[in-house]
Amino acid sequence: MPQCRMFHCKTNAGKGISMFRFPSDGTDPTTKKKIYGRTAEKWLQLCGIEFKSFKDYNFDNKFICALHFKEDDYERDLKSELLPAEFDKRPPKLNPGVVPSVNLPPHKQAKTKPRKSSVERIARTEKRRVIQDATVTPACKKSKPDNNTSAKQIPATLSRPPQEGPVHSKTLQPSAIEQQVATLSTSTKSPSPEVRDLSSVNGQVCSPNLRFLELNHSHDFHRRKNVHSQTAPSLTSTETQTNWDDPLLTKDKCEEQIPASTPPTQSASLPTQSASLTIQPPEPAATPPLLFALVKQQQEPPSATSSPIMLDHTYYIPNETPVQAPPKQVIDETTAVDDEDHDEEDDASDPDYHPSSDESSSSDEEDDSPNQQSETLVNEKKYLVFDSALRGLISQVRCKTCDKVLLIGDKENTDLGKTKGTMLTVKLECINGHPWSWQSQPILGVGNEAVPAGNLLTSAGILFSGTKFTTMEYFANFINLEFISESTYTDHENDYLFPVVHETWHFERDTLWRTWKDLILKLSGDGRCDSPGFSAKYCTYVMMDMDTGKVVDIQTISVNEVSSSNAMEKEGCRRSLEKLKEHGMEVGILCTDRHGGIAAMLRDEYPAIDHQFDLWHLAKSTTKKLNAKAKKRECQELGAWMPSVRNHLWWAAATCGGDKVELLEKWRSVVYHTTNQHEWGGTQVYNMCAHTPLSEADRLAKKWIESGSPAHEALSDVVNDKSILKGINQVNLFCHTGKTECFNSSLTKFAPKRVHFPYEGMVVRTKLAAIDNNHNTGRAQARVKRKTKHSGPVGSLRYKVVHPKAKKKWIAKPIFEKKSYGYVYDMLAGVLVKKLLNKKGTSTDIFDPPADAMKENIASVANPGKEAVVEAHISRF
Repeated sequence: MPQCRMFHCKTNAGKGISMFRFPSDGTDPTTKKKIYGRTAEKWLQLCGIEFKSFKDYNFDNKFICALHFKEDDYERDLKSELLPAEFDKRPPKLNPGVVPSVNLPPHKQAKTKPRKSSVERIARTEKRRVIQDATVTPACKKSKPDNNTSAKQIPATLSRPPQEGPVHSKTLQPSAIEQQVATLSTSTKSPSPEVRDLSSVNGQVCSPNLRFLELNHSHDFHRRKNVHSQTAPSLTSTETQTNWDDPLLTKDKCEEQIPASTPPTQSASLPTQSASLTIQPPEPAATPPLLFALVKQQQEPPSATSSPIMLDHTYYIPNETPVQAPPKQVIDETTAVDDEDHDEEDDASDPDYHPSSDESSSSDEEDDSPNQQSETLVNEKKYLVFDSALRGLISQVRCKTCDKVLLIGDKENTDLGKTKGTMLTVKLECINGHPWSWQSQPILGVGNEAVPAGNLLTSAGILFSGTKFTTMEYFANFINLEFISESTYTDHENDYLFPVVHETWHFERDTLWRTWKDLILKLSGDGRCDSPGFSAKYCTYVMMDMDTGKVVDIQTISVNEVSSSNAMEKEGCRRSLEKLKEHGMEVGILCTDRHGGIAAMLRDEYPAIDHQFDLWHLAKSTTKKLNAKAKKRECQELGAWMPSVRNHLWWAAATCGGDKVELLEKWRSVVYHTTNQHEWGGTQVYNMCAHTPLSEADRLAKKWIESGSPAHEALSDVVNDKSILKGINQVNLFCHTGKTECFNSSLTKFAPKRVHFPYEGMVVRTKLAAIDNNHNTGRAQARVKRKTKHSGPVGSLRYKVVHPKAKKKWIAKPIFEKKSYGYVYDMLAGVLVKKLLNKKGTSTDIFDPPADAMKENIASVANPGKEAVVEAHISRF
């Protein structure tokens, strides 16, 4: 199924969102292949896709969804706009030359910065030019400034001698940063009286591995394509003149060298010739610098206050997150924008070019954030690798020190490495004894808290998919797959998985409550026990909105909290109503089954709530009574009328308009209709059948019940039954709990009735089912997209034909669109973030009532001990 190529976008064609192919410039008449030009290349860059060569990139079956385009990007189709909604309309088309502009990935994925190789090439070129045009800065030595001697004059590497020949006649307007720098310059005629050598600042030798000029604030330099035909702006000053191109400057030391600037006295202009730059000792009061030197060639190890980084598949997360400075803009004044694009194209076309790990990753601070790391790990592909294939791959690896092969033991006698759950660690040596190691997964955390990412994701996948651990354990054992242990899975559940599920559910539930706080709710409630029969241990009570089908609240009741298992459903309903009342929610209508305890509780304690019965349960009760009457010999003819009587009850409730009198008279009219009597008297509203007059043929085809016969008397007894008439008064609003029953059916996926779960597991799995339900409500019925042998025409609604055993006939069931599981990926990322931040559990109690307050079992007597029970054991065999 086509999927959007935009980075982090999980949209596919099955979600009903339009998908657009990468635009082509036509077809090659020779090869019959599409030609992709500049527009397709811009799409590819905005998607954040890494590619070595644009010409060799395969654009077949590559799409971008409509979520990344604006309304103005589409061609206007008047025909589709004028057609009614029920007509099939043509898919939208994009205007020529349009590029994605909405919901784009982080800017780091767009590859807008020059590659490392391009930067080094520019630096080498500039270095050679500086050597030719100016005096080279002396080597950095550790020394102390001598106040008795005059300071050394440092030539400026940013300056160059005057150009011979005509200078470019185009007038260059100074940028904002140039104007601020110009305020430091009032005269270039007199040299600075005192300067000092920055090769030694405060007695410390500055690192020579610094290059690039970076802005402390986002200002735009005018980059020029032909740097040799234009000159750099003057940076001289009578108070301070700094050699910004000096590789000996550091950020901190530069801040010491820049004094406070004075307001400009006149507009700054760009000179045609540059002057030498000198450096003066700083004044006591200094403002933050405009420029500072940054970017080291060799990366320093992370400090205790650095942002989270990944070193050799090990994620380092500090205990305290420092305040991050605003992102800074790296600028190379010697290279124009066109030169950067040209360098990238040169790298891509070079057959010997291979991007390094430093080039493929961005230097933005957000790259090292736990959110970014977790999303990368979740979206990264995983593979099932055989031992023999891995040995064959490692046999091709050479030692980095001596370029010799690695020593791999015999497959039958030695293991390739050590395993920790699903992770494999290989430690080998070459023939010269040099060590070599490799891990199959990234490691989250350090020390005793280190956890393989695959192990944590495996535990999360088991729980979030509703699978049992024992099932996955059997699967792994049958195919001899290295797998996590049950104790590891339990630890992951308690430390990370349960808190993530609780936080996700509470966030979504509270969002619903805030949205519907001013509305009068129309809810349906139903309880579901964890085991069949009357021996249930847990009961899950669900409150669902009847209009949207979203779960509003769920309560898990243990039999230890009530007198018997039959009282758990009533207690669950009470807790849900009290919870909603506590948060300011008003319930106007509540539809439940015909539970006597709930009906009495609502009548006595919640009189303001209009209690409605589920119509399906009332129809079921009526059918059972009719079936019992029809089993008698003298009432057998009543059996043929049972489906019609049940359908008549549904029709009466659906057409009464909420009027209880009309509903009751319509219900009782079935006694007359079954005897071929279609008009009667003695009623207030309804005194004749609503169907059209029957023809003589229809009258003869029906098997009418004789008036006054035993079958007719039996039907009259059921219609006027006291419990049925009492229930009829509470179905006038035509409510039913069908959506709630469907939720209880889907809950079986997460918490099967034949499997016992502890209290914590039962609560979490119930909330998982509620999250899944709320994210997939309102799905439309699927339509035929491709004509097949057994499908209807393209665009028609899809159905499946089944033969239920209970109905004993073939029926058609609608097929809905596939579910969306985007919430699962968000929870998976949340689990990894908790681990990266080392946040086990939660600070608040996530179970209500607390799990510690629950009894270990439901036994009514104390455990006498294992030895006493074994001694008293007697077998019949």
